[in-house]
Amino acid sequence: MPERLALATTGHRVDEQMAAIREVLLAAVYQGEGWPGVFALAAAVLERRTQDLVRVCVLEERAIGTTWEQIGEPFKISADAARKRWSRYELVHREEIPEDGQEAPEAGGAPGRSD
Repeated sequence: MPERLALATTGHRVDEQMAAIREVLLAAVYQGEGWPGVFALAAAVLERRTQDLVRVCVLEERAIGTTWEQIGEPFKISADAARKRWSRYELVHREEIPEDGQEAPEAGGAPGRSD
């Protein structure tokens, strides 16, 4: 299943980013002086990676038939809120990604949309 591969890949990227963030933050703390923006940058990277992981986990849940109500429950949101938040995401297969430097359409966007 492509969802499983995406989940494994995303999980690995989160793990790599966490290790890098940990090293940077430890260096800043042990040196006794953080440089401006280092902690905010670490938090922003972690937040983006976590959002990626959540999206892929939701795709995996939907692929195995989990309802929107079941997905929303751990987040303490309704089925409608979960559907609204995550239903537009889908996996983009490598062969669908343009190689000519053009930006790929956002997952879930209407074909041919340019906005």
